[in-house]
This record gives sequence, structure tokens and C-alpha cells, in this order.
Amino acid sequence: MARPDRDELWRRLEISEQKRAFLQKRLAVESSDEDATLWSFVDLLSLLLILFILFYSHAVTSRLSAAGTSTHQREEAAAQLDRNAEMPVASAPATGPQQNSEDEAAAVERENPDEGLEDLRRQILTTVSKADAEDLSVRWDRKRLVVTLGERVLFRAGMANLLSESEPTLKQIANFVVRQFGYRVLVAGHTDNTPIKTPQFPSNWELSTARAVNVAKYLIASGVTPERVSVQGYASYRPLRANTSSQNRQANRRVEITLFKDHEPKSAPPPH
Repeated sequence: MARPDRDELWRRLEISEQKRAFLQKRLAVESSDEDATLWSFVDLLSLLLILFILFYSHAVTSRLSAAGTSTHQREEAAAQLDRNAEMPVASAPATGPQQNSEDEAAAVERENPDEGLEDLRRQILTTVSKADAEDLSVRWDRKRLVVTLGERVLFRAGMANLLSESEPTLKQIANFVVRQFGYRVLVAGHTDNTPIKTPQFPSNWELSTARAVNVAKYLIASGVTPERVSVQGYASYRPLRANTSSQNRQANRRVEITLFKDHEPKSAPPPH
């Protein structure tokens, strides 16, 4: 095989150099394009990552805020419960039979009743005999002084005539009432719910009214001015206690003497 001459070698070398330069330029261009595409892709991923981080941060902040609000609300609720526990609870008004005399007296005294009526209450309690203390009570009813006399103090069962042994107590009450010039007197009779039907008392209406009338007559006979006195009979419809036992029925059979200011109406309003 013949060897190429010198000129042929130089020609081939020049062609090789031209190809090499062309390939270098091409490689440089292709590398540049690949780098631009890669960095664009990296930038896109970075932006997406930042977006996801922002979303996550917002979600975490919202949950923390909600948790903080819930905690704050729970603390406020607990504080409110503590405040409510320290506050006095108002009693609901009675809808059934009237409360006992001691409870009513304490309830009205907390409302700062009229000082004159408070004096009346104390004086009555000191003037009645100790023997009648069990069947006699004094209470407040909306700033009215109410003296309650049980049936055993005044009458026999089913009767309206005053017992002779009741006269000393009624006399003491009458003497006290006479001195109270600024007050009117309401005498009200009450029975239990046991039916009665006699020629004299066809029902408890007649019995309760007759008992109130006889007590009022005694007060008037003892010096109380008739113009100051009024009478009512309620039969069994205003009990102190529920008529569910013999003891409660006995408490409901009574006469009440109520003292109230002269400018108030004579008839007593319905109980609470």
C-alpha cells in the first residue's frame, strides 16, 4: 500500500481541525441549551416548593389560631361558671301551697320590709301566750303582717263557735291591733279539703267564712273599730301545705289576721 504524501496529510489534518472546531461549537451550543432547560426546571420546582410551604404554613397557623380560640373560650366558660357559683341563686316563686312561716318571714325580711310592720311582728310575738305558740305563727306576706291561728286554738273540728280557752289569746291580739291606728285588719278563714255537709255548713265555704266572722266579731268586741275590719272565707283553696296528710290538713285549718297599711285595698291579693 502506497503511503500518502505530505500535502495529502496536511489536507487531512486541516479537514480534521475544521471538523473538531465544528463539533466543539455544536457541543457548546447543545450544552448551553441543556443547562438552560435544567435550570428552568429547577426554578419551577423551587416555586412549587415555596407555594406548598406557604400553604402548609397557612394551614398550621389556622389550626393554632382555632386551638387558641377554643382554649380561650374554655377558659372564659370556666371563669363564668366560677362567677356563677359565687353569685347567690334567686329562689323561684312558689306555685303550690304557701311556704312555712319561718321561710316566708326570712324571705321578706331580706327585702327590707317596712320598719313599722317589723315592730308589729316583734310585739305580737311577745304578747301572745306561750301555750299557743305551737298553733300560732307570725309571718310576712309582701310587707303585710299575717298572724295565723290554728284550728286547735280557736275551734272544735267542723264548728265555728270560738273556744273559751281561745279568748285570752284573741284578747291580747285585739289589744295590740287597737293601738295600730294606721293599719286595717283582714280576717280570713281557711279549711282543708275534707268535704263537709251539715245543715249549718253545706260546704267549706260557709265554714271558713263563719269562722272568720266570729273572730272578727271578737276583735270588734274587744275594741277594734269595725270600719277597720273586713272578712273573707277561702274554704280549702289557699292551703299552706298540700292536703296529703293529717298533719298538713291540720295546718291548713286556720284563721289568718292580716294587718296592712290603711291606703291599701281591703281584699288581699292572691298568693304567689
